[in-house]
Amino acid sequence: MQLTSEKSYILHKKPPVFYPTNLFKDISDHQAARLRKSKNIVKILLKERISGRSIADSVPEVAPYLEYNALTRGVFLSDEYKRDFRYQENLVNVCGKSGIWLQGAVTDNFYIKKIDCRKSWCPVCGGKGGKIHNSRLHAILSRADFNFYNMRQFVFTVPESLRDFLSDRGNLSKAIKSLKSVIEKFFGVPEFDKKGWIKRYNLEKGVVCYFHAFGDESPGVYKPHFNIHVFENKTVKLKLEVAELELIKKCWLKELRKLDLNIDVVDVHYSFRNNVKKNVHSIKYMAKPWGAADYAAIDDLDLKKFLVSEMSGFQYLRFWGSMANCKYRDEMTVPAQVEEVENRAGEKLIPLFIAPFDYNSWAEKLEQLDDGFYRVRRKDCIDYIEAKEKAVLVYS
Repeated sequence: MQLTSEKSYILHKKPPVFYPTNLFKDISDHQAARLRKSKNIVKILLKERISGRSIADSVPEVAPYLEYNALTRGVFLSDEYKRDFRYQENLVNVCGKSGIWLQGAVTDNFYIKKIDCRKSWCPVCGGKGGKIHNSRLHAILSRADFNFYNMRQFVFTVPESLRDFLSDRGNLSKAIKSLKSVIEKFFGVPEFDKKGWIKRYNLEKGVVCYFHAFGDESPGVYKPHFNIHVFENKTVKLKLEVAELELIKKCWLKELRKLDLNIDVVDVHYSFRNNVKKNVHSIKYMAKPWGAADYAAIDDLDLKKFLVSEMSGFQYLRFWGSMANCKYRDEMTVPAQVEEVENRAGEKLIPLFIAPFDYNSWAEKLEQLDDGFYRVRRKDCIDYIEAKEKAVLVYS
């Protein structure tokens, strides 16, 4: 295999020091031009980092910032740029363009896991059938055996007057906490103090809470609402009497009035599923994240900034009760993405380094084990790694 001088940095080593050459003798002039055009150098550097192009690059095809993103893992390990709207928005442009190289602890086989951006507005990661959707389904379906469980389904709506209030991450968390207290009260087991008063409710059933930012009929229109799945044993009666549902509505109204006293009416929709096919179909629907189509339909820039920047890392999917040990996150860290594919490899995987990844140039050398996860033919892999190590020595 022909050796390449393409740079790749080992994770535990510092990147090589860059010494300017005659090729970049005009870099000072470029920097001075930047100062004249804009005082915010940070934003210019962000633009370069996102696009993969630098004003100092002599060859348009070169993308050193893609390697820098791969080395630093972008926002996976640092919060430095986490709240910058344009940086977050454009992360989808580098989705899947870098990969982490892994080695099996038992077989010594080599693997590549493409690194996904895991952003809802990404055409690959967001929406129905995207990577986030599939990961959510895996997190739920791997923890619930529908041969033993039926399912209750609730939709807790939010009045239009409260939508602006819920355009805030902190307020959304308060609303979800209030909703959890409602579910605990009706489906939890009361715990009493010494005087016989109810001290708390212990939720022993498995519960999944989904936050949806948009409805199906109006893409791009912010309509926050909460969906709940409660898993019940096959012997439990699923039908709710009208009085029981009204009591749940009153309890939800009481909680929302703590946020806005002007609220008078709320809606809570209830249904149930009592066979495997209906259960799975319902979970597939509820677990669907909002996607690129919703984002493209948004006219309000402030709403975009809220969803992209302020909601970065927000838990749209939450597990309560007996499922509370699930630590699933939509925006998975690189170690979490590696852990997710370890069961497909059948062994513990050891991270080696991160580098730009072009599937087309590697297609004949890879065996696909899962979506975005590959085993590399040993000979091709050894040749590539040796070339990388030599390149690192040259530049260090």
